[in-house]
Order: sequence, then structure tokens, then C-alpha cells
Amino acid sequence: MEVSVTLTNLAVKPTIDVDNFVVVKADIGSERVVADVSREAINDYFNQYILDDEERIGLVESNIEALSMIIQEKYGRREIHSGYLGGSAVTCIIVELSDMRAGPRLDDGRVLISRGAGYRQRICP
Repeated sequence: MEVSVTLTNLAVKPTIDVDNFVVVKADIGSERVVADVSREAINDYFNQYILDDEERIGLVESNIEALSMIIQEKYGRREIHSGYLGGSAVTCIIVELSDMRAGPRLDDGRVLISRGAGYRQRICP
């Protein structure tokens, strides 16, 4: 049985987790949800780039709405497990490549913009 939920207070952790995940935290009512998006899933989805950690975090931040839909759907299907964060119980969700491919299309504009800014050459010194 699928449950309809709404995520609030979405935030992306500004550093990569020790296990190479980009971490998204959110609330469903009074329940804290932590979603882990693996480095491999991000790299494989955006396989036209060789990404660094900052770009991976940026891609998750710029696609937070689409990823929140995936997280909500997985929560609704109860594809969750329990964990602890700072001594408090949290609900954990793993966002995998198959989830990203099945969900809304993710945008790579943030990488294109940041890389474009770095490669511009000045016409006049």
C-alpha cells in the first residue's frame, strides 16, 4: 500500500558523506528523513562528465525538486530503513540509479554553467 506524503525543510548537506553519498535531509510531519544519493548513481546518471564532489553536491541541489519526488515515492512505498543521526532515530532512504532513471529527468545545467564560466577566455587582456 502506497502512502501519499509531502516533504518539507529539504536541505542538502554541503559536504560528501564518509561513504561517498550526497545526503538530503527532509521532514515528513514530525519525522526526519535522510536520503542518501550515491556517488556512483550520480556519476552514472550524468555519465557524460567526470564529476568532482562539489559538482555532485551542486547537481543534487539543483535537482532537489525532482529528487524530492523520488524520495516521497520511495517513502510512500515504504522502501525505507531505520537509522540514527546525532543520537536521534531517522528514516533512511537510498536513492539509486534506477530510481533516478525512472523519475523525472534531472538537469545538468549547473555543471554546464560552472564549467563554462571556468573555460571562458578573455578577448581583451
